[in-house]
Amino acid sequence: MGKQPYRLSEFIIVLDEKANKSNKFCVCQECVFGSSFDEAYNDKFANTQELVHQHLKNCIYFKQKNSESEQAEILAKSNKEVLATNNSLYENRYLLWPLEEDQQKNFEQLLLKATVSCGWAFSWIENPEVKALFEFLFPLVKLPSRKLLSGQILAEYAKNTTESIKETAQNETNGVTLAYDGWKNIKKESIFGSVLITSIGNILVWSAENISNECTRWPDVQRQTENMLDDLKKIK
Repeated sequence: MGKQPYRLSEFIIVLDEKANKSNKFCVCQECVFGSSFDEAYNDKFANTQELVHQHLKNCIYFKQKNSESEQAEILAKSNKEVLATNNSLYENRYLLWPLEEDQQKNFEQLLLKATVSCGWAFSWIENPEVKALFEFLFPLVKLPSRKLLSGQILAEYAKNTTESIKETAQNETNGVTLAYDGWKNIKKESIFGSVLITSIGNILVWSAENISNECTRWPDVQRQTENMLDDLKKIK
């Protein structure tokens, strides 16, 4: 679970670097926001309550943000008071820490959803301005490469989505309705797409096949439909 939060923990960002056997290095959050992560990193220190207290007493950015009375009150607060007044902050503090493995995976899937939803090319993730924006907002977040986003992350998300759709359709006790349509994509390819409609009207995107090399007369459509029905029966 890691080291428990203590008085003044909200003012630091803990790094994944060992300072000694008991503590990791940390940087001052006020220094990060007031200047840059690199400058704050040059002044990193061990994550102990005493060192955080000492740093904040001399931190120009902490002083700029808080009046003298506020500084005194913050530095004098007890563990109990800090935890009681900042519970909501701690629930979301992972954004200022290196992400855990499951959090990183969720972050990458959100990036993928945003990419698809906005119709962006996968190259946007490697744009220098995008990298600068994320570094400013969350200095410790790790952006995936374009190759990773369009490859492994996309494939894993597609697999999970397909399994979820399949499970939903299989659990539909009243059966599902198969509906389909055809169109041409931006490559002028003929696409034969299908969806499953549940008894309560939920639409599940099922498949999209390139039939550019096939005829599209009604016997061909009938054959495609029969093949789809056979595939659906096989997976119940």
